[in-house]
Amino acid sequence: MKASSGMFGVLRGAGLRVAPRVPRLIAALTVFLSVPALAMVVPLEIADLVRSSEVIVQGREAQLTSKRDGEGSGITTAVTVDVDAVVLSPSERTRREGQITFHLEGGEIGEEKMRTSVDPTLKEGEEGVFFLGREDGGKGLTLVGRQQGLYRIQNGRVRVAGQDQTVGDFLEKIRRYTR
Repeated sequence: MKASSGMFGVLRGAGLRVAPRVPRLIAALTVFLSVPALAMVVPLEIADLVRSSEVIVQGREAQLTSKRDGEGSGITTAVTVDVDAVVLSPSERTRREGQITFHLEGGEIGEEKMRTSVDPTLKEGEEGVFFLGREDGGKGLTLVGRQQGLYRIQNGRVRVAGQDQTVGDFLEKIRRYTR
C-alpha cells in the first residue's frame, strides 16, 4: 500500500478516490470562510453594554486629537466629550470637570486617514450617549463594543433596535440596569 498523509491519504487508503483538486478547494474555502469572522462584532444588548461600562455619559464631541500610535504604524484619536449628563461613573471627577476623554483606533493626520470597520467615525459637535470601558492595559477609556458603545442623538432622539426613543427614556432605561 502506498504511504499516505492526512485525511485525504486515509480516504485514498480506504479505497475512496479523491479528486486532486479537492484538498486545495477545501483549504481555500477554509481560509475564505474564516476571514470574515475576523472582522465580526458580537452584538451587545443595552444590559451587556451597561455591565461592561465603567462610565456612561451623554454629551457632545468637543475635540478630536489624532496622533501616531506607539508603534508609528497606525493612528489613534483622543475624543474629548463635553458631558451633559453622567449616567454611571465611579468618579466624582467626571461630574465636576464636565469633560471626559476616551480613545479610538483610527483618525486623520493631515491628508492621511485611517479607519477601522468596527469603530465609529466621529465629528466635533455631534451628540451621543457614550458607553466607556477600560482600554487594553487599563490606561485609558474606550468605547465598549466599539461602535456599539455610541448611540448618536439627533433632534433629541436616540435610535435603539430600530426604534426611536427620547433621550430621557433611553437614559432611564440605562439607569434601570445600573441599579
